[in-house]
Amino acid sequence: MDPLTGQPCADFGDNGFVNLRVGMDKGRPEFYFPTVAPTVTRNLVIVGGLVWDRLASAGLYDSSYE
Repeated sequence: MDPLTGQPCADFGDNGFVNLRVGMDKGRPEFYFPTVAPTVTRNLVIVGGLVWDRLASAGLYDSSYE
């Protein structure tokens, strides 16, 4: 975000946006949970999140939603 305008910075990510789910198995949005607010330091944006993986092997994944 541009601190002066509040608008996304076009030269960051994809016109100011980054999809944190890209590359996740099957792209299931309910398998990813942001857990903390992003932290910006120098030229880095640090994010934290929880990813539920191996749900299928635990019997918790229902492929009928695909």
